[in-house]
Amino acid sequence: IAVAVGGGLGALIGLSAAYFKRLDTPLMRLVDVLLSFPSILFGLAIAAVLGTGLFSLVIALSVAAVPSIARIARGAAQSIMQQEYMEAGRAVGLGDAALIWRYLARNCWPTILIYMTLQLGQAILLGAALSFLGLGAQPPTAELGSMAADGRKFLQIAPRVASLPCAAIFLVVLAFNVLGDALRDALDPKLRQ
Repeated sequence: IAVAVGGGLGALIGLSAAYFKRLDTPLMRLVDVLLSFPSILFGLAIAAVLGTGLFSLVIALSVAAVPSIARIARGAAQSIMQQEYMEAGRAVGLGDAALIWRYLARNCWPTILIYMTLQLGQAILLGAALSFLGLGAQPPTAELGSMAADGRKFLQIAPRVASLPCAAIFLVVLAFNVLGDALRDALDPKLRQ
């Protein structure tokens, strides 16, 4: 949910910055400010304001996903803006909303989707780190980071209690990274040959 919300907002910011030139500088400076803070800092700040729990974790992960996806969306949209079909759409009288939806968003979507699958792994790592610190989902909600934190007490007598959640985090993040790579291979027309 966090990557979908953050990705949607980031894509909207990136597409708007590329299409509306007067918004490019202010939006990208806002994104630069957000990129200057580590994601874990967002999590800590949001947990301090909203309190611990799953809702604040989702908000923190959403905010952390916005700037990088906005940068990717803007880069993809700027290359699409140079294409002749964008000029052709303007020439036939399409409005801004139609141009953005028909041409810009649809052609940027594969790039944004691929990057969002890679962001899923980052969101899982950040969520696990925040839960490990006690700022994520609270018991009885099961969360791999809090399981690893609880397993620290038993490292000497039963190391599997902490190592199994850590291995699960590793495998899930790896799976999303492989999924992103496979999506890139499937959606990139240059790689189909």
